[in-house]
Formats: sequence, structure tokens, C-alpha cells
Amino acid sequence: WSVDGRPAPWLDSCLDLDLEASAVTNAFPVNRSPLAPGAAMDAPAAYVRAGDLGVDRLEQRDERLAGEGADDGAVYAYAAPAFDFACELRYDAAGLPREYPGLAVRVRLGVALYRPSM
Repeated sequence: WSVDGRPAPWLDSCLDLDLEASAVTNAFPVNRSPLAPGAAMDAPAAYVRAGDLGVDRLEQRDERLAGEGADDGAVYAYAAPAFDFACELRYDAAGLPREYPGLAVRVRLGVALYRPSM
């Protein structure tokens, strides 16, 4: 990794990028290394802050929980100790997040949002 054109050794062993306030980037390690129920992995990431685009190392942990998520996907216990944050993340069968508590919930719209008048 490099930051602003300079080597960033603090990011050594980070395989993934995590964008602050993004519900999608947590899917990278889950899809790269799918786990069996009950298995866990550490997933350190290069964490990019939204406000100033600073880059830090973020230690993260994912554990696959028993049971299925929406649309036969998976449920993972996610933890980021630096933020004293933990939650359950639900993924669909394609590995995309359905729910990220406090950040995002994917909804499926069944009606047209705009109907021109005739």
C-alpha cells in the first residue's frame, strides 16, 4: 500500500479497503474468504475516512453465524474494536449486504416512484 505516493507500512497485511460510512466494503473479506458457520477470521483493512480522506489501519473481525440471511444469504457478527462497534451484518445470496445496523438497509421498491400524468 501507498498513501499520497509514499509507502504505508502500517497497512502491511491489509487485503481490503474499507470506506467510512459504506455498507458495501465490509463485503470484501466475506466474499473473498467465505466461512463455514461458527468460523471466524481477522480482516484488517485500509480504512479511508470520509471527511479528510486520511488512511488508517482498521482491525476488524468477522464470524459467520449459524442460520441464513435474507434470500438464503449469510449472517456475520462483525466487530471493529477501535470504534467499540459490533453488530450482525446480513448478506444476500450474491454476497451483498442487506442490513448494516445504524448505517444502511437495502429496500426493494415494488411501485413506480414517478408516474407522468396524461
